[in-house]
Amino acid sequence: MLFRKLKTYSFIPAVILFLVFLILNSLLSPMFFTISSLSGFFATYAPLVVLAVGETFVLVGGGIDISLGAIVSVVNVLLVTLWGLHWSLPLAIVVSMLAGTAIGVVNGILISILKVTPLLATFATSAMGYGAALWIMPTPGGSIATGFANWYSSNYGWFPIAAIFIVLPYVIWAIWRGTRWGTYLFAVGKNEEKSFASGAPVVRVKMLSYVLAAFMASIAGVILTANIVSGDATIGSPDTLSAIAAPVIGGVSLLGGIGDAGGAIFGALFLGLVVNTVFASQVSTFYQSLLTGSIILLGIVITTLIKRLTSMKLRKVVG
Repeated sequence: MLFRKLKTYSFIPAVILFLVFLILNSLLSPMFFTISSLSGFFATYAPLVVLAVGETFVLVGGGIDISLGAIVSVVNVLLVTLWGLHWSLPLAIVVSMLAGTAIGVVNGILISILKVTPLLATFATSAMGYGAALWIMPTPGGSIATGFANWYSSNYGWFPIAAIFIVLPYVIWAIWRGTRWGTYLFAVGKNEEKSFASGAPVVRVKMLSYVLAAFMASIAGVILTANIVSGDATIGSPDTLSAIAAPVIGGVSLLGGIGDAGGAIFGALFLGLVVNTVFASQVSTFYQSLLTGSIILLGIVITTLIKRLTSMKLRKVVG
């Protein structure tokens, strides 16, 4: 019974890693738990959290999406450009998010209807997205509404506003997971052929997973813009692979059908804490990337080994 529960809660290793590095970070940087520090942390890594949850929709459905970083860039430069053309902020946000979500529609058509391999399809749309972003804004610059940026980085009492975007993605996931479409998503991820034979709308499920992922990436693009207060056509590139690593660390299977957005969130926050911890340890800048990558690799190995050990124990108990 215990091992069955551990199998169900596949995100537990990510929670442990998160707590370990939370403690390390607080020891190296005693001011971390101040309101201003926490607000800055959430404001910086909320976009990655949203991206990780978006990627979870696709991974659970048995796919993969490497275009989410490009979607962030498109939304970022388009939002800044439209604001510079004196559009109202709400309209600029809506149009920018529609443009980002449209890339997800293209991904869904290519993968679910035309049967293009997910990795190749999203690689192509990623290149197109970055190309479009560079066409819109060849050089970094511009600005966004000061009030919007100040709101995003502010606090409501002790509660950081940016933390809303840590909770919101899970709420969206939980609502989706509780519908029949959520059940279909897990079924398609586990076995697409059997799901089709049992009458599940496989094409629509896969299409919606890529559209939802793009929608989440569009949200990430908007709040990232609020955080950096400018536009940059390559701003989404660093988070492309992190958005995949975070769910995997959080127990989401690359083979589909297994995982939860809660694990993706803890995985993303763990990645953020790793960067903070390395920076707070005052390691030379020449070695920071090497140390950060090594810690992340160790985290992936640990979570993989724990999942494998749990699976072996579960098989013995069932057997």
